[in-house]
Amino acid sequence: MTRFADTYFDLVIDKGVLDALLTGGESGSVASSAIQEIYRVTKMGGTFVSASHSMDRSPLLSPPGVHWEISASKCVYDIEKSGDPQTDGIVFFKYQCLKRDASTSL
Repeated sequence: MTRFADTYFDLVIDKGVLDALLTGGESGSVASSAIQEIYRVTKMGGTFVSASHSMDRSPLLSPPGVHWEISASKCVYDIEKSGDPQTDGIVFFKYQCLKRDASTSL
C-alpha cells in the first residue's frame, strides 16, 4: 500500500487494530507488514502509539528494518471515576514508539 507518501505523518495511532490482525491464520506476517507500513509513513522523530490488551507487544513492534525507541506503560481503567461496574479491572497497555535513525537507536 502506497497511498501515503513516505514520512508523511508526525503521529500514527492504533487502538486495537494490531490485536485484531493477530487473530488470523497468517497473523504474524500480516501484523509485521502493518508495522512496516506504519514505520514507512511515520516521519523521522515522529511517534506511533498503540493501545493493546497484550502486555508484551514490543517484539512485534520491531520487525526487521524497523527502528523504534519503544516505551510501554500499563493503564488501568479507574472504576471509582466511571461508576460502571462492567469496566472494573480493565487493563490495557500503551506502547509509544519514537522513530529514530537506525544509527542513533539504543
